[in-house]
Amino acid sequence: MDNEYERAYRDALNVLFRRGRQVGRPHKGTDGTRRCQVDRVSMTDLEVLREAWGELLARDILRERDALSNACSECDRLWTRYSELLGRYLTAIRNKLSEDDGGKVQESRNQARKAVLDHLATHPRV
Repeated sequence: MDNEYERAYRDALNVLFRRGRQVGRPHKGTDGTRRCQVDRVSMTDLEVLREAWGELLARDILRERDALSNACSECDRLWTRYSELLGRYLTAIRNKLSEDDGGKVQESRNQARKAVLDHLATHPRV
């Protein structure tokens, strides 16, 4: 996954919210994939993108993501974890959490980012 994919996913959630849908926070489902509650229905990335952008564009976005990530499940897992922690970090900044709480969130985010970069270094360069 890359930043463009994450931006498309966040934009899709924002579109659904602006359409009056109840949008929860993305989380890891029991099967390890990212899910998000939309109108109390747990949706995968594909379902969220499909609801916001339609079937064809949703499939194009996922196809591009998969081509860039070589469909590596470990990359997906690490990026999902990093995205979750980045969201918490931004929330901590917005809410001006105490330095202790904010520092813990920042450290977790930094560790997740390092894990992503370390894993990406194991992939052959194209």
